[in-house]
Amino acid sequence: MNHTTSHSMNLTTFLELLDRHGPEDSAWPQNHRDAMLAFVRESSEAARQLEYSREIYAELHALEHAVAPGLKSRILAQATTEKPSAVDQFFNWLTAALWRPALLSVAPLALGTLLGMNLPVVDDASWNVAGLLLDEVYSHYE
Repeated sequence: MNHTTSHSMNLTTFLELLDRHGPEDSAWPQNHRDAMLAFVRESSEAARQLEYSREIYAELHALEHAVAPGLKSRILAQATTEKPSAVDQFFNWLTAALWRPALLSVAPLALGTLLGMNLPVVDDASWNVAGLLLDEVYSHYE
């Protein structure tokens, strides 16, 4: 069958419009609707493609209703929950999986610093003894 009509509709144009606007002729643009309907009557390939498109849309519509009950309301409820406070956001950021190894590697350094700051100060006399011993060791190797 011939795929062109006096309405300047061809199969390529019909399929593009069908893909863009769907199989329901009420959704087709008014300026193309009559030409598309006439082309479907004249072209068996256009009629077959329209029927195939309607089957696909029917299957997709059936899938819309196969969604778990309450899923939409649960998604919307989660999407509209309050945003956490700045403190909570900072804590969540600080304890994120990427920061945990870094924090754990800094923990011994912090512990050593705290211990070092809290150890008693050594008096100068004991340092002098240690210095004399080191001088003795160094002079032995000279």
